Amino acid sequence: MVDESTDKGLENPQASLAATVYAWNVLAKLLPPHHLKRLEAPADRAKARGSVSRRFTDLPNAVQAIWTGFEEEFGSRTLGDNSLASLVVPTDHPYADLVTGAGVSVTGYASNTLRNLKSLFNSLAWAEFDDGRTPETLFDCLSHEAIGKVISAKQATQKARATVQGKEYQFKNATLKSVLTSMITLSRIAGRSDTDIEALQDIRNQLDPTIIKMRRDPKNGEYKPVFSSEKMGPLHAGMLEQFSGEAGYTKLRSFLQLPETLFKPLESKLRRKSTLNAVERVDGLTAIAMAILQVCPLRRANLVDSLRIGGPDPSMSIPTDPRQPIRIRIPRAETKTGARDIAAELPIGVSRRIRIYVYKIRPQLMAALGSDADNPYLFPAGGQKVRSGTLVLKNISDRAWKRGGIKLDCHIFRHIAAKIVLDQDPSAISLVSQILGHASIKTTLSYYAKINDVVSQRLYHEALAAKIKTVFASSTSDDE
Repeated sequence: MVDESTDKGLENPQASLAATVYAWNVLAKLLPPHHLKRLEAPADRAKARGSVSRRFTDLPNAVQAIWTGFEEEFGSRTLGDNSLASLVVPTDHPYADLVTGAGVSVTGYASNTLRNLKSLFNSLAWAEFDDGRTPETLFDCLSHEAIGKVISAKQATQKARATVQGKEYQFKNATLKSVLTSMITLSRIAGRSDTDIEALQDIRNQLDPTIIKMRRDPKNGEYKPVFSSEKMGPLHAGMLEQFSGEAGYTKLRSFLQLPETLFKPLESKLRRKSTLNAVERVDGLTAIAMAILQVCPLRRANLVDSLRIGGPDPSMSIPTDPRQPIRIRIPRAETKTGARDIAAELPIGVSRRIRIYVYKIRPQLMAALGSDADNPYLFPAGGQKVRSGTLVLKNISDRAWKRGGIKLDCHIFRHIAAKIVLDQDPSAISLVSQILGHASIKTTLSYYAKINDVVSQRLYHEALAAKIKTVFASSTSDDE
């Protein structure tokens, strides 16, 4: 007999089951081999039975068309062709070639934002199907029931992960805040009522880890959030803490050596014209991803989706002369802020490794994955696809831990870059803002003000100690 007062997990049995299986599999991964057998996820079992999966491509065509229409309306695209250029510059003008054929770029949601919104749309649509409803519009997908189910499923997964890791579950966290922000975005576009949107905003405020309290405005009686001055979450703050103090220098040295640690054995094997095995091929890909992130701290979406060495719009230029550096230019439409292009010139050493990867390792990787010969991505998958960002993140975090004893994800490279600059010069916050591609320096300050303050205090203490030494030395001289 089930005690309904305590067994709250049965409110959403599908989510509870999925979370339990996830927790078991994470535990199985952490323990030595053969201690626990990996369980088959509920979705995988459903697939084995021939049941409906949770993939976007398994949604009915009419429901997929809802999202396709959304992407066409709100995604970044190019309008027009040569005809628009002629309205500004005559075709016989000496500089006409600079604009002819370029069209007019229309900036919508960046590719990574669209991907996140699509994932949320998929979850909402399946939640509707679970309740026996077939959504006909985006408005239908944002029912109260579907929103509640998606949030509950996210929380169940997070709680399971926290339990396995022996951590206390943080009800307020950036992931749930991001999910609610996306829900609000879709709700506004779909035309949900102001009441619905305000309710979602209230839930987001409750889940936002950067809000420390709500303050009542004496003028109009409305409650407004008061934000913490520190935006860096506890996960990344903990990762960054590895590189603090005297022990941190050892970690930082290991961090900086990670690309070479992974890549050097491969170079030796390639010189013998040997074929790399599966693990070695991924080592090569991961070493290149790490090397790029160290010198050009991109966001994960730009590292994976935006780095193209072929196709109609390559973002990486690889000169034939090996003495020339490789250059990266990612159009602003693909960036998070959309404020400006990302432009970088990679050091010669990093450029040399990328050439070895592109010409010797990547072809082996493509053959193993079944990539098309003209796959444009630096990190390819099968056919014309790009490697999963989640998989690249896993490759980086696994190898950083096993080879260097360091806890890393893609985003921590950005924080380390900021720390390295500010440790050298606490006043260089504008340089950090430029390196990280922030739209506003206020964003940079909200993340790195604490680092800046600590380093500034340290430099002040050194200056104070030097001054005290000078003053007392002068005083002793006067006494004599």
